Amino acid sequence: MNIKTIITAAGLAAITSIISPAPTQAAENCTFTRPLEMEVIGEDVKCLQQYLNQAGFTIATTGVGSPGRETTQFKSLTKAAVIKWQAANNVSPASGYFGPVSQAKYNSIANNTNTDNTESKPTTPTTPAADAPAINLLLNEIRDLKADLAEAKAKNSSSSSSQSKDERDYRDRFRGVSNMIEDAEDQMDDVSLDTGEKASVLDDINDARESLFESVVKFFRGEFEEAIELLDDADSDARDAFKDAGGQTESDELEDRLEELEDDLDQLEEDIEDADDNDQDVDDAEDLYDEAKDVLDEAEDAIDDKDYDEAEDLLDEAEDLIDEARDELDNDGSDKDRAKEAIEDAEDEIDEARDTIEEADDDGDNVDEAEDYLKDAEDKLEDAEDNYDDGDYDDAIEDAEDAESLAKKAVKYID
Repeated sequence: MNIKTIITAAGLAAITSIISPAPTQAAENCTFTRPLEMEVIGEDVKCLQQYLNQAGFTIATTGVGSPGRETTQFKSLTKAAVIKWQAANNVSPASGYFGPVSQAKYNSIANNTNTDNTESKPTTPTTPAADAPAINLLLNEIRDLKADLAEAKAKNSSSSSSQSKDERDYRDRFRGVSNMIEDAEDQMDDVSLDTGEKASVLDDINDARESLFESVVKFFRGEFEEAIELLDDADSDARDAFKDAGGQTESDELEDRLEELEDDLDQLEEDIEDADDNDQDVDDAEDLYDEAKDVLDEAEDAIDDKDYDEAEDLLDEAEDLIDEARDELDNDGSDKDRAKEAIEDAEDEIDEARDTIEEADDDGDNVDEAEDYLKDAEDKLEDAEDNYDDGDYDDAIEDAEDAESLAKKAVKYID
C-alpha cells in the first residue's frame, strides 16, 4: 500500500504543517468570557496566543505555538508568555492566570484606553527553551500526529493485510518513541532539577524532537530504513533525557535484573565446584546451570532487540532454573550427609554385634542364628555403601537403617 494511504489520508495536512509552518496571520481583537489558565482549550486561547505573538511576547519561535501556528490549548508556553505580558504591563500577580484583571488590561490596550496608549513590550526576545519546558510544545505535536495515525489506521483497517512490514514497524516504533518522550516530560515534572540539569534534559528533548520529525519526512518519501534510524536516534535522546531527569527505563530495569542474575549464576558456579570437590553428585545442578546460562544469553539478546516482554519472560525462566539448581545442591548435600551418618551408625552397630557374638561364642553359647542376622546386616551395609557411591542417597539411608536393625536383632538371637 502507498505510504500516503496510511498516514496522509487523515493527517497529511497536520504533519505538513509541522514540516512547513504557515504564514503569520493577524489576530483580531479577542473576546474573553471566561478565565484562561492551564489545560483550558478553545478559540479564545488561540486568539490570545496570536495576540501575544504579535505583541512581542512570543509563545514559541518555531513549531506549535509559533507565529502562524497558534493552537487552542493553554499549556506551559502560553502561561510563560502571559507571565511576561503581565509583568511588562504591571498586572499583579504575574502568575500566568489570564483572569478578569488581565482581561481588563487587555481590553484597555485593545481599545487604546490605557493612560499612555502604549502597550509595554518585552525588553528582550523570549525563547521557549529558556522560559518554559519545551517538551509541552513537542507533546502537542506528537499527540496530534498520533491521533492522525490512529484515525488513518482505522479508516484503512480493511486493507491492513496489504501494508508492508516496514510501515507496520514504523508505526510501532513511532508510538514507542513518542511514549518515551512523554515519560521524559512526566519524569522531569516529578523531580526538582537545577538550571544546568534542566537545560541538559531539554537539549535532549529538542534533539529527540528534531530526529522524530526528520523521520516523518523520510517516512513520507518511503525511505523506511532511514526513517527507522532517525526514530532510533530520537528514542536514544528521549531515554537520555529520561535518565538525566532521574528516571529508570524498562530497558534499564531489565538490564539491572540481568546483571543480578548473572551474579547469581557466577555464585552458583562456585557452589557447584565446591560441592564437586566434596564428592557431591552435581550432575543435575550442572545441567540446570548450563540451561540457565543459555536462557540469560537469550534474554540479553531480547533486551538488545528491545523485545522487553520476551526478555522479562526469559529472565523469569533463568531465575527459576538457578533456584532449581541451588535446591538440587542443597537437597543432595543434605541427603548425602544423612546417608553418610546412617552408614556410620550401621557400622558401629555391626561392630558391636560382632564383638558380642564372639564373646558369646567363646562362652559356648549358640550363636548360629545370630551370625545369620549379622551376615544379613553386613550385606545390607555393603548395599548402602554401593548406593552412597552411586549418589543414590535415599536408598543408601534405607539400606543402612536395615543393616543397623539386623545387627541389633542378631544380638537378641544369642542363646
